Amino acid sequence: MDWLRRTRPTPSGNRLKPEAPTPKVPPKPAAPPRWAALRYAQRQVRTAWGIVSGRLSLLELIQANLVFTVFLVGIGMVYVWNSHQAERQARRVAALERELQDLKTEYTT
Repeated sequence: MDWLRRTRPTPSGNRLKPEAPTPKVPPKPAAPPRWAALRYAQRQVRTAWGIVSGRLSLLELIQANLVFTVFLVGIGMVYVWNSHQAERQARRVAALERELQDLKTEYTT
């Protein structure tokens, strides 16, 4: 019966062009929650209280956010390595400055 809807006869007997299908209107996206920040803060307080009261273990939190935990550990390791490298470089510079001072003193005397 779809072929009947595609064309309609006119009073003179001529046929019109096929009707264009009606476009589907997508549903409107849901509005963001009005109290999203408050709900987030409440969730954080509940999580902290769960850790303190013993209902939620810290291990469960780490396992739930394993990728982020590994990322933080990696950044911490890079930070410590960078600190060690800076200290080592500072010690080398100080040793070279002492040696340079000794060589200058020997040269001038």
